[in-house]
Amino acid sequence: MSSSTPARLFRLVCGGEIERSLRGILAVTLISTTAFAALWSYVGIWGVTHLHASQSAVGVMYVLDAIGAALSGYFGGRLSDRLGRRLVIAAAWGTEALAALALAGVGHRILLGFALVILAGTASGPGFAATNAIVADLVPETERESAYAAMRVATNLGFVTGPPLGGLLLIG
Repeated sequence: MSSSTPARLFRLVCGGEIERSLRGILAVTLISTTAFAALWSYVGIWGVTHLHASQSAVGVMYVLDAIGAALSGYFGGRLSDRLGRRLVIAAAWGTEALAALALAGVGHRILLGFALVILAGTASGPGFAATNAIVADLVPETERESAYAAMRVATNLGFVTGPPLGGLLLIG
């Protein structure tokens, strides 16, 4: 492993090495979970303050989003078995990003805003499923425990840093 700054930081924080084949997927995981957490932390507030939706309607949106993400995660994992992990990951995160960007053009249309939020959440399910499944494809069985631990660290870092970054974007 090279002695690059991110690698040294990872060794310092986690006490281990990053498997070379995992570096790209760890970066994708960190970026995607950071973006996911930044959006999802504030989308409810956006629904109430910008779309003027009721709190109950926002709650229904979250329920539909959770159902969509759960179902799409299952079927997305199966789809990634057939079509390949990279294609599903790229399509999922690309769709989520486009749906999130489209939120800027919603205006005050509640149904369109909620539909885009639900689409973004539903698109994330296959991305998370395929991202986790690719670990088993890339890493020998004896090293999977530490590889999944590294994925968990990247995911946790994304979920911790996403909301503050989203808040900074709102201020800006």
